[in-house]
Amino acid sequence: MINSIISVDLEDWDTSAYLRNYLSKNNNCPKIVDSTYPILDLFARKKVKATFFVLGIIAEKYPDLIKEIFNHGHEIASHGYSHNPLWGLNKEKFRKEIKKTNAIIENIIKNKPRGFRAPYASLDKKTFWAIDVLKEEGFRYDSSIFPMLTPLYGAPAAPVAPYKISSENIYTNDPESGLLEVPFTVFNFGLFKIPCTGGFYGRVIPLFLLKYLFKRVSRDRYVNFYFHPWETLPSIPRVKAPLFNKFVSYFNVDNYLDKIEQLLDCLKGVSFKDYSELEAGKVFG
Repeated sequence: MINSIISVDLEDWDTSAYLRNYLSKNNNCPKIVDSTYPILDLFARKKVKATFFVLGIIAEKYPDLIKEIFNHGHEIASHGYSHNPLWGLNKEKFRKEIKKTNAIIENIIKNKPRGFRAPYASLDKKTFWAIDVLKEEGFRYDSSIFPMLTPLYGAPAAPVAPYKISSENIYTNDPESGLLEVPFTVFNFGLFKIPCTGGFYGRVIPLFLLKYLFKRVSRDRYVNFYFHPWETLPSIPRVKAPLFNKFVSYFNVDNYLDKIEQLLDCLKGVSFKDYSELEAGKVFG
């Protein structure tokens, strides 16, 4: 079995960076509830406890769904409030979003989130100010660093393994930092990096290759595997958008839940909360 951290970014299909600029009033068709319950059923069958990074706007609108996720034994963490990337906010706006989301979640499950993930993996050298906010608001871990450059995001000089992130330089380990950074998983292949963390990459990389990459990564660290509920629902609305945008958004959504089920057969998955407790001695010791 491959050691892994399993997480779900709890957001609806219309938050996609590749679709949101092409939406119309006719696209107002929430799918978050329909897409989440099959995931809960799958996790229950596979005995997986995962972390759900929850948007504040989702928790505010669907508190019963958040309770159901929590009652299934999954961790509830923060994904911010509005799904605005960090580069669309500033320090004070970000702090307001964090506080608002924490209050909503705490009111629902009586627990304050201990982990955070930035929308669009938007933590990079230009948005490093978010680290101090997360520390000051009591977060214990973050999973927002994508340690390679992509057309949308990336912090290519960041470590690929978990580290104690510095407030002054997000690319360096700070022994005094109280915030654990768990980057999205990439595999170092010589001078190149291959993203193998889930999401679009999980949909587009063939199953046999994804399993191989996971096995190679797991030799020295946990695999950080995540996905979005809307990626697993064939009935999500089709939007008129450029061909590339539609490809990234819709490729293999018809079969992705089955693919995830096959992946879970070889993954020994834990939540971020459980991982951070298991690894505290190694990373913080």
